[in-house]
Amino acid sequence: HWLGICLMFEGRAAEAIPEFEQSVRLNPRNPWVHIRYRLIGYSLLFLGRYDEAISWFERSLAAHPNDTAASLGNVRAAVAAAQALAGRIDEARSSAAEATRLWPTRTARSYYPLKMTNPLNAEQVSRMRDGLRLAGFRDHVDEDADSGLPPDDVLHTNYEAPTPISAPGARTVRTPDLAALMEQRRPLVLDTIPWGRSIPGAVGLWGAGIGGNVSDEYQERLHRKMQQLTGDDRNVPVVVMSTNAERFQGRNLALRLVTLGYTDVYWYRGGRESWEVAGLPMSEVTMQDW
Repeated sequence: HWLGICLMFEGRAAEAIPEFEQSVRLNPRNPWVHIRYRLIGYSLLFLGRYDEAISWFERSLAAHPNDTAASLGNVRAAVAAAQALAGRIDEARSSAAEATRLWPTRTARSYYPLKMTNPLNAEQVSRMRDGLRLAGFRDHVDEDADSGLPPDDVLHTNYEAPTPISAPGARTVRTPDLAALMEQRRPLVLDTIPWGRSIPGAVGLWGAGIGGNVSDEYQERLHRKMQQLTGDDRNVPVVVMSTNAERFQGRNLALRLVTLGYTDVYWYRGGRESWEVAGLPMSEVTMQDW
């Protein structure tokens, strides 16, 4: 199983398939066999064998019909991409509608959010995302999208959902203004996603946008880390971010920093997606422990 995953991430999907098949043969009653089926589907999709990929994705769905809505939506999205790339647009749009019903926050850019270092694998994933767009998925979330939610000071645990347009004590910053801020003030940028490409110089603090409350153990850990990053200067400008305007991790982190007494906190609501859509420079995020 893991050898197949490594091969797939190296862009060697054709070699990965026999490893996944062997994993199934060795343990056909494995309760996670649906994951093996799904990975065979992705490998076939990456190879352009779309009809075969759809068959394995459907087999994965049948093997675990009581999976979470997000997981089922993820597989339905893969089916939609394969159908679209195979030219079966009507079927693809139907599958995309079902995937969106199951997982409404999904976008083409945020699909398959794994760290890809192999150029061939990155190209394969890019083609799959093109299939999602053909099927009717949104490319990205509009950073100015307003769902009419009132601002609150709650640390949300339902991380993937539309967010309010503001966070008490912090300033919501849009992409053009953030680009100017980066040039003029060079703020500390904290990204709640620990891998992938982000604003140049961003520090990845995995889990720092966790929900809960500001008196939990994570608040004290964050306090110590921020002392290290800022020299305990609570007037340092700090930008916090996540994937897009339908992720609460960046907003949660902004509220935690405000509670710690940081006076110049910016919540970049549009996140990585908006920065990427604007064609601005990106580089690998720097992961740090905290």
